[in-house]
Amino acid sequence: MKRAILVLMMCMVALPCFAEEYYVYIRLEDRAGVKVEDDVGRSKRGDVVDVRPINKTTHPNELALKEWMIFKADLTVAQVREMKKPWVEQIGIDENKNPIFETKAYRRNKIDTSLIGTKTGLISIKVAPAKIQLFEKSALDIARYERSRKIQLALLPLKRHWQFWVNVIDPSAFSSVACADDTTDGEQICTINKTGENYDTHVLWEDAKDGNLVTAGQIRIAETYNDDGDMAITGPEIDINGSTADATHYMKITVPDGERHNGTNNNMTTMVMTSSGDWHNGGIRLYDGFSVAEWLIIEVVIGAGHDQYGGITVGSGGNGSRISNNIIQKISGAKDHTHGISFDGTTVLEISNNIIYDFTGNFEYGILVADNTNNILLYNNTIVNCTRGIGEVAGKVVLKNNLAQSCTVSWYNTVMRASSTYNVSDVAPSDDDTTGVEADSGTTDDVSANKLIESGQNFLTTIVIGMVVLNTTDTTYSYVTTVDSNTQLTLNDDIMADEEAYTIYTNLIRTATFVNADSDDYHLDSTDTAAIDAGVDLSTTGNIDIDNRDRNAEADTWDIGADEYVSVAAGRRRMWIQ
Repeated sequence: MKRAILVLMMCMVALPCFAEEYYVYIRLEDRAGVKVEDDVGRSKRGDVVDVRPINKTTHPNELALKEWMIFKADLTVAQVREMKKPWVEQIGIDENKNPIFETKAYRRNKIDTSLIGTKTGLISIKVAPAKIQLFEKSALDIARYERSRKIQLALLPLKRHWQFWVNVIDPSAFSSVACADDTTDGEQICTINKTGENYDTHVLWEDAKDGNLVTAGQIRIAETYNDDGDMAITGPEIDINGSTADATHYMKITVPDGERHNGTNNNMTTMVMTSSGDWHNGGIRLYDGFSVAEWLIIEVVIGAGHDQYGGITVGSGGNGSRISNNIIQKISGAKDHTHGISFDGTTVLEISNNIIYDFTGNFEYGILVADNTNNILLYNNTIVNCTRGIGEVAGKVVLKNNLAQSCTVSWYNTVMRASSTYNVSDVAPSDDDTTGVEADSGTTDDVSANKLIESGQNFLTTIVIGMVVLNTTDTTYSYVTTVDSNTQLTLNDDIMADEEAYTIYTNLIRTATFVNADSDDYHLDSTDTAAIDAGVDLSTTGNIDIDNRDRNAEADTWDIGADEYVSVAAGRRRMWIQ
């Protein structure tokens, strides 16, 4: 039996009970996805898409008035949370006793719109409390959504046929497309948090623009500005979920030139994300394949919510997604398994050139890998002052050119793929460092304190300072402090005896020097000897650094971490002009 909730009488414990004036955005029709996993991310009839405080920057614009029914109401924080709560249920626990959740529908509750209105646009009179009623959804709603999805799927060939002839009559190159144009092939650009913006929030943009992007022939881009100040996000606010996408048609959240950060948290385009209630995972959640989140500043505040919260999360449907060039900082609070970035059940995912720092609570991670399956690519990320730099619950990842500094554990339980190489940590080596590319191996034929000696070797060619050494005879670890000659290395620890086997890995133990770590400026300083020119060339993968320098186009010798140091004489961009 459905449970009706008189919203304006509801007040939850530990949340403010005084009411404020809001705009409430309501979907009036069912919007079906092509696949079941797409459908759960699409808003349905009666769903509250977003709730916005009424002020001079949030008045609904023309696009919004055509898309949703919008009304004004006095609501408490608790009531807003109940309206926007996603339908997420725990379906089990994993091998590490962490809960496993499943999204059942876009929202847990729906509004009876018959008491309010039946047309899109802004209702001029504030809606009375007695007319705002929430109903908890049931299995009957899920069944109705599935029937609608199957009907729309049956009509899809007709829609594709129609779009084919539209393109024949009016062919167009793949180029920039206006925000209101959902049919012309190209990159559709919509603006957010900007004077004269297309949408007030990313939530409204995503709800209006998710769909069959392949049939539409579009990349749908949310260009994020700083005109209206920081964007406050509570819970898993921005879900990229409900679209049919591929490698050339996808959803993208980005920041345009002139609004981007300068490689530090310089208060440009900033999202302040706060965990709340029983909501899980990230403030931005990418569930659609090939989604992109880039050039953002994300500040994470851990409130009274559940654990497993953080900046950006990629779900099981987010295969092929890319997260790059973001600054992610935890501001306050602590919960288990909080993260800057996490991913779960994804494949072929690229995370590159992000700077993540200050996740220092119990079980907190810079990057958390949970239950992935294959080809998770972590390239040139800088992670500082975290309990666990990069942590892995299950699966294997490819780590290249990552820089972890001042973390309790740099690589926690990380099973690196054999191609992983040139990752720098300042923590004493362990078995987590002794995977990936091997630089050399052999068996010692002499002994001396803190030395590794083998005649016939060529260490001057194969070994550099900082490489991790594993004594495979007794499983002890150290790292190279000096390459003495072709046949002798000095180690930080006295781990080698005569006739003991060893393997030397390309992962490095070194301490990087930053421009100003006390002020959270994690650009590499000119005096650094740990990361500058120490990386492996990845060509056109992860080649754009945190300052938008193209390492590949500039023929740079790659550094380790998100920043590519270039001397002032060579034209390094240190000045930020707004």
